[in-house]
Amino acid sequence: MESSDPLESTSVLTNVLVNSNRESMESSDPLESTSVLTNVLVVCRSRPRIAALNHVVLSLDAFLDPSSAWTIPDACRFGSVRLLDRLVTRTNANANANGDKAPTALTTQRSFQNGVSTAVELGHWEVVQWLVGRFPDGRVPSNAVAAAAKNGHLSVLQWLFDHHDHVYWGGDEMYCAVAHNHLEVAKFLHEHTTPPSDDMFLIDEAARHGDLEMMRWLHSERGDHLTYEGVMRAREEGEVHVLLVVLTQDSREEYHTDCDHLDDSFRSLSSTQVL
Repeated sequence: MESSDPLESTSVLTNVLVNSNRESMESSDPLESTSVLTNVLVVCRSRPRIAALNHVVLSLDAFLDPSSAWTIPDACRFGSVRLLDRLVTRTNANANANGDKAPTALTTQRSFQNGVSTAVELGHWEVVQWLVGRFPDGRVPSNAVAAAAKNGHLSVLQWLFDHHDHVYWGGDEMYCAVAHNHLEVAKFLHEHTTPPSDDMFLIDEAARHGDLEMMRWLHSERGDHLTYEGVMRAREEGEVHVLLVVLTQDSREEYHTDCDHLDDSFRSLSSTQVL
């Protein structure tokens, strides 16, 4: 659970990471398997009578360690692989101690999808790698791929394409890349995936956002044609300068098929520009 105070939440996370990083690595230590916080170990080892009482040590650790209230999606949101390792270690240790059954495939898949969706959207590629390593059969949903494209996280998309077989490509990711002016992401998706057939009007979306470079690429690589509706929507968004470039410097016949309507819109745009 996150603190209502973002500064307090950040401080708590920092303490967890620092303490986790300083944990003793001595295999002979009977407390090593429980990943007890370093500050707890230091205090207890200075008091042999307390250190001999494992249940007291574990109670102190549980009281001082806030990670017990965190979930995998929480750790993914902060992009912390070390915190993820700690959560899994503690979860497994508690399950073994309590004799709990292993999580079902459905529970594991849900945890993976929640975590990977968060990590992909935020561009935490190290966390994505960690999740795929832990859950090699986990499925990355199409909405997560679209979120990565929307935010321009090309490296995450490239890594998933090269290293994970269970990714749902061909959703809205191409549209999201074009709509948010991520040309390199669009190029990657065009080369390696198969966008849905209803993405044929992406050039209209690029015009609406005033992305001339994207428009030219969509036309040259995909053969997309600017439509009358696309011109009107771009005009409504105030992207008149882009349309004037397309309809004057570039060949109008190459960008559209509805020439009569676009000629009318061109005259209207020219009049608007003069005014």
